[in-house]
Amino acid sequence: METAVIMPALVLLLAVMLAAAAAGMTLVRFEEAARASARAAARGETVAVAQERAREIAGDDSTVTVAAGSDRVNVTVSGPAPGILGQWSSWTLQADAMAVTEGARNADVGP
Repeated sequence: METAVIMPALVLLLAVMLAAAAAGMTLVRFEEAARASARAAARGETVAVAQERAREIAGDDSTVTVAAGSDRVNVTVSGPAPGILGQWSSWTLQADAMAVTEGARNADVGP
């Protein structure tokens, strides 16, 4: 009798724990995608190429924003949390990365 009462709570707890682990793995992917995209943009790749590089890692449902300044590039990758956490709430995962552009790095180097 006691097992029948507690089993649904255990199943729900396991589902939430697995969803939290999936969200953590997705956030790591977003961070890796933001770093790779920032490096590509800093090397002089176009915004479209940098965004495609991020989507290859983060997935097609992610949103990639590339903001290029005169000496640095900022990239933001965001998307919904996976699994039941994303379906039950509007939880959005986000990762940011910044890289110094090649031209700015070379301008600081002296003779």
